[in-house]
Amino acid sequence: MALLLAAGGAAPAVAQTPDASMRIFRVGRTGIMCVRAPCPSWGVVAETSLPGERRGWPLWAGDGAPPLRGPEAATQQIRAAWRARGCLRVEGRWMKDALEVRRVIGACNGR
Repeated sequence: MALLLAAGGAAPAVAQTPDASMRIFRVGRTGIMCVRAPCPSWGVVAETSLPGERRGWPLWAGDGAPPLRGPEAATQQIRAAWRARGCLRVEGRWMKDALEVRRVIGACNGR
């Protein structure tokens, strides 16, 4: 797979050809509000779904940031946002045990 590197090296590498398995995820607030713990209020939610998946349902929830794979700059940005109780939109792929990050798109815009 050919990779195109962003100028200055600040952004993670982006594949030139689209990968159908890559999707957009919200990492942060899940939108679920609970009266008592445990509550999956922070986690990873797919904004787009694959056949057979329940859209908007957390794929992962927990107190700490999800297990991450991908460019170091992107994974550090996600962990920092998690600690600050922020929310980021991320392009990637949910693997069985981790979120494989391609790139951070930006803030969740009020979510």
